[in-house]
Amino acid sequence: MEEVNNKLSSLIEYIKSSHDYRKCLEIKKQMNDNAYLMGLINDVKKLQKKYILSNYDESIEMKLNEKKKELMNIPIYVMYNHYLDNVNNMIVFVQDSLNNYFNNLLN
Repeated sequence: MEEVNNKLSSLIEYIKSSHDYRKCLEIKKQMNDNAYLMGLINDVKKLQKKYILSNYDESIEMKLNEKKKELMNIPIYVMYNHYLDNVNNMIVFVQDSLNNYFNNLLN
């Protein structure tokens, strides 16, 4: 079990030391300093919750789409999402690999 933990720790360290992960952290700090951007992100989150709770009201969906479009016109946000997608893909790859390994082992 210790060997498995060591291997997992190595994978986690690999991801944390990756260029994409470090860029995510760097950009996230910059984004946190941008009050307008953070306000827009919070508006999107609130509208997403409101949209779901409203049972998918079209008027709320329109407002949500407008806010999302506004977000996607902010270069730092787009860049953050690019790097975040890359990091998430690394994590999914590890997860899928582990699932396949254990599935083959147990079946």
